Amino acid sequence: FGMGIDKPNVRYVIHYDLPKSIEGYYQETGRAGRDGLRSDCILFFSYGDKFKIEHFIEQKEDEKDREAAYRQLRELVQYCESHVCRRRVLLAYFGERYEDPNCGHCDVCVEPRERFDGTIAAQKILSCVYRTGERFGAQYIVDVLQGSESQKILQNRHDTLKTYGVGKEYSKPQWQSFIRELIQLGYVDLSGDKYPVLKLNEKSRKVLSQKEQVFLTKPEEPRLVQKPDADDRYDRELFELLRALRKTLADQEGVPPYVIFHDTTLKEMSIYYPQNLSDLHRISGVGERKADKYGELILQEIIRYCEQHKIKPMPVADKRFESPVKQPRSSTILTTLELCKENLSIGEMAKRRGLSVTTIVSHLEKLIINDGAGEAISVDCFVSPEKQERIKQAYKELGTYLLTPVKERLGEEYSYEELRLIRATMARKGEE
Repeated sequence: FGMGIDKPNVRYVIHYDLPKSIEGYYQETGRAGRDGLRSDCILFFSYGDKFKIEHFIEQKEDEKDREAAYRQLRELVQYCESHVCRRRVLLAYFGERYEDPNCGHCDVCVEPRERFDGTIAAQKILSCVYRTGERFGAQYIVDVLQGSESQKILQNRHDTLKTYGVGKEYSKPQWQSFIRELIQLGYVDLSGDKYPVLKLNEKSRKVLSQKEQVFLTKPEEPRLVQKPDADDRYDRELFELLRALRKTLADQEGVPPYVIFHDTTLKEMSIYYPQNLSDLHRISGVGERKADKYGELILQEIIRYCEQHKIKPMPVADKRFESPVKQPRSSTILTTLELCKENLSIGEMAKRRGLSVTTIVSHLEKLIINDGAGEAISVDCFVSPEKQERIKQAYKELGTYLLTPVKERLGEEYSYEELRLIRATMARKGEE
């Protein structure tokens, strides 16, 4: 875009990242099919994109510019989440009406989802919004409904509410989907830009007083049943903000995100809300070098979040986590783990699975990094102890986790695969 694309026969417009606004999306998709023939517009959406954009919005100095950017982002995310005909939503945004209930072209209309009587689910959500004083966002409401024991909920004494823990019949993503749909249908309002909170309105009160029935999109059955997190105390909203910041730092340095901090460290930060470097040093995985290099940015994000949400931080425990939070592992990574137990080489595993060596190494990195999973495999099977020590020494001497400088220092005798595996072991152990 911006390159003078004015051809009439553009057949595909694909957004791999979120556009900046609905206006921008409307203009960009408008380049498709100007000759009147069928064209396809595809938008890929993930919440990781949303958090990354929020991080960049925070860099804007003018408060009005930030508010406008947050509003545009929220409108765009609501469009992506909508279960209503996309043509109708898009035209309504620009003040136009589309009367046909089914356009026959968008994903919502071509593959409509089954609906159900969601009145009880809606009443639970709206009642929880009311009982928490209309001061919190969707994620917090879901956590109350699910009976989370997060510090924020316990501190606010919201574990004593009648709506606390009454929503365990649905998963967190399903409750979040219900809330998004209630917003789209006008049963609850969003107030605020950066951290929008849920507010009741006239339609909300009709539902609560049993004067109106609510039909919602029937939740899809989960394809895989996963065990819940081993530790449910961390603040998910702060965790996602820290992940977005970590991704930005990793992109700037050209390294994988786990080299900055891995998820266990960010989750521990999202439990204790460290407020100074002394607190930060007590978090597992934060050494002197990382605290000096990233500490100020991390603390700014956490302090800003605490001020926004009026959170009183709890003291950071002197003793590090005894049972770290483990990440669920995908079936393909578990398959690689099983092959490791057969003492196969990386090349043999790649051949057995029909995957590239690079993919197998990425599986091994995740197994090493993910909180204890690495103990199921031995790096000694892939890298000799002598090489391990030499590689670690090179990383420390160069003061970088970048592969290329270390490879140039060590020479052809050392492979990139070996460098990646040792880097993962150093990141997991918090070696500086």
